[in-house]
Amino acid sequence: MNKGLRRIIPFFLGPLAVCLLGFLIVPGQTPAAGQKVKTKVFLYDDYLMTETGEIPLPKNAVEMVQTSVFAFQTHAEYPQNLAQDPSGNVFVTVHDQKLIHKFNASGELLADFRLGKKVQRGGIGLSQIEVPGDQMAVLDDIRLRFLDPAGQIKDQWRIGPIHNFAVDRDGLVYATPVLSDKAWSLVEIFSAKGKSLGSFGKPLDLDYSLFRLNARILAFGQKGEIWVAFTYFPLLRKYSPQGDLLAEYRIDHPVLKGKEKMNLQMLEEGRQNKTQYGYAPLIQAIKAGEGKIYLLTYYPRLEILEMDEEGHLLTSFWRDYDNPINPRDFLVRGSAGHREFFVLLAAPDWTIEVLEPKK
Repeated sequence: MNKGLRRIIPFFLGPLAVCLLGFLIVPGQTPAAGQKVKTKVFLYDDYLMTETGEIPLPKNAVEMVQTSVFAFQTHAEYPQNLAQDPSGNVFVTVHDQKLIHKFNASGELLADFRLGKKVQRGGIGLSQIEVPGDQMAVLDDIRLRFLDPAGQIKDQWRIGPIHNFAVDRDGLVYATPVLSDKAWSLVEIFSAKGKSLGSFGKPLDLDYSLFRLNARILAFGQKGEIWVAFTYFPLLRKYSPQGDLLAEYRIDHPVLKGKEKMNLQMLEEGRQNKTQYGYAPLIQAIKAGEGKIYLLTYYPRLEILEMDEEGHLLTSFWRDYDNPINPRDFLVRGSAGHREFFVLLAAPDWTIEVLEPKK
């Protein structure tokens, strides 16, 4: 087994890692409802995660290498999200300082935009950013703020607790609200002025941890379709701009399937014990374009999954690390002939790594 993976396993998530590795290691069916996991897993360096002795990778896996790094000014910053404009500039939100960094494609800092005072401990600051056209759209707690190229706020309105949002070519905002009831929809549409125009999408039919396990993120496809990925399940849905469900795909990936089994077991045990568990995230971020969908996942390694519009997994771009990592977001640059990925990492250091397929 790769030495980097040996170092990651003992330090990642503690007891949660033990449960997760149990599902990844032990073959067979998903445990029956209410059944306790009895297999003991000891995380020795030479413990084999599969019968072949390797952590599984899907077919057509391609290793990535680092070509450059964006460094942040201070270690006190907490970057959250990435976006890019048509010129290739990279925008980064800094959560607690209510700050937006603007870099060029080479990592040179071009400008800083500050939206207010530093957030106090425990407060909620900036999270997601999108750059549709010549403006910036930034999620600031439960408000969506629109900024001009100089960083001046031109409009803002309350959008409520959401997982993420995207702005289409007509300025409409599609958001994924945090659910509190089965009757709610997965996606809500707002006008450019914040008026609710409707909603669509049926949540996963769960009778426990409804709001948590229906966490999801969305992105627009090349033809305006909406792709919705679920954070805790290997599920990807495709909707029309009008909200019609066009397709639902299960992601055929060995590690994601193992995490799903763990989450289902945690769901059942939580229901019986009336306890909320920390579920294992499968999908961290989603991007779409040029007829492809890209999904960011991590642990035991960083992977960016490239899928076609029919739900087929085409390529798994992967990178191994010697220390635990915590990726927050990513960007896709270039074309099939020269693909680059900008990955925002929260650990071991706050950086943006530029990765490309190993030649």
